[in-house]
Amino acid sequence: MEMKNILFIFFLVICFAGKNFSQGKKPAVATPVYTVVEEMPAYIGGEEAMIKFLGENIKYPEKAKKKGIQGTVLISFIIDEEGNVTNAQIRKGIKKVCDEEALRVVKLMPKWKPGKQSGKPVKVQFIMPVNFTLEK
Repeated sequence: MEMKNILFIFFLVICFAGKNFSQGKKPAVATPVYTVVEEMPAYIGGEEAMIKFLGENIKYPEKAKKKGIQGTVLISFIIDEEGNVTNAQIRKGIKKVCDEEALRVVKLMPKWKPGKQSGKPVKVQFIMPVNFTLEK
């Protein structure tokens, strides 16, 4: 490649790089997700209110009842800086019908009080067990 072509390509790279910087564009920075923070997120109303919410909203799937399916589904989710439940996923399931029901209800949860690190709201990940137990 000729020196003239190399200089031209170098000039184009500098021009386009300068254009992006001159427009004030900042590269996207992923915000960290914590597992432990100075002030952990809290379900509004406390643990009893959360248990009540889950109890009122989880419907034991009929298919699972008929087959005697019981166990614990682990759901991971993130409480974001505004207290929203986001990124809910099944971490460990028992059977699809129970897994989907647990996930559905976790996604329905109302806002939480967000977690804080150094006085600022941050994203915090949780793993929550959802138990499916049949009465004898």
